[in-house]
Amino acid sequence: MLSRVSRQSWERLFALVWAALLVNLNLTAALSPLLLALALVAEPTTSWPFFLLLSALCGPALTGAFACFSAPESTSTRRFWSTWRRTALSAATTWLTAAALVAVLVLDARFLLGTRWGPALALFFASATTLVTATALAVLTGLAAGATSPRRLLRPCLVGAARRWWLSLASTTVLLTAALFVLAAPLPGLLLAASPLLYAAWTQSRLSALTAAHPTPAARHR
Repeated sequence: MLSRVSRQSWERLFALVWAALLVNLNLTAALSPLLLALALVAEPTTSWPFFLLLSALCGPALTGAFACFSAPESTSTRRFWSTWRRTALSAATTWLTAAALVAVLVLDARFLLGTRWGPALALFFASATTLVTATALAVLTGLAAGATSPRRLLRPCLVGAARRWWLSLASTTVLLTAALFVLAAPLPGLLLAASPLLYAAWTQSRLSALTAAHPTPAARHR
């Protein structure tokens, strides 16, 4: 009995590791134009508007990864790209909207934090950035789960991100860590660290996203 349990545990562990590796490979393929641009541009921060637009690729790439996380036993590559195709426009729009809002917040923060109002506004900018990021992650999670309209997901995901602020802070921190890994070492960051970090962000966003995608009958009539 123990040997059977041990064998099943090892088989499941191997399946999860293999699924994570496939997700990392698919993420690398989906983000290859962004990776190429990062490799060719010496100072990406000086060309941030270009990279902000190119980062739209991250939206459908994340929905593909989130769909694989929800069903690790299925064929990861097929599920990743079918979700990528289904959510390409809506996920890219969601990501670009959130990225633009975060860019505005960062630029405003850089300008205002040097003034006398800076310390008082620091908490506002940090909270607003966290709320925007967590809401976008929840919307992308809902799209990966089968929802078709980001607009219908927006309000429930926004409310859920605000109410569960500690999860929003955690998911934003995890996503920022993943981004820093990729910016520091694009290929190793995607091939090694992407799946564990994105899985952590996905688990924290899933509750509010699924509630938004499949509301209760009482919520529908409000």
